[in-house]
Amino acid sequence: MKEIMLPHEAFAEVIEKYNLKQHELVKASGIDKGVVSRFINGESDIKARNLQKLIKALPLQARAYYLMLSSYDSELNNNKVAEKSNKYKV
Repeated sequence: MKEIMLPHEAFAEVIEKYNLKQHELVKASGIDKGVVSRFINGESDIKARNLQKLIKALPLQARAYYLMLSSYDSELNNNKVAEKSNKYKV
């Protein structure tokens, strides 16, 4: 697993790991297929409310895995920010 994973990379990993189909997520989330495709392929960002809809459309285990990837990355980012700010304290 990469140290820092962008949201679309985490989502793409979940889709691959759980053998999910984009068209199933589109149907379950109600989000336009182009929006979902561009997000997963890293071609564009996604609105927070649409990301929430996509996450809710995931099966429970896949959702838990995505949230684990996301929190892992958030924790890493927070630790790196803290390390950098401590580095410059006088």
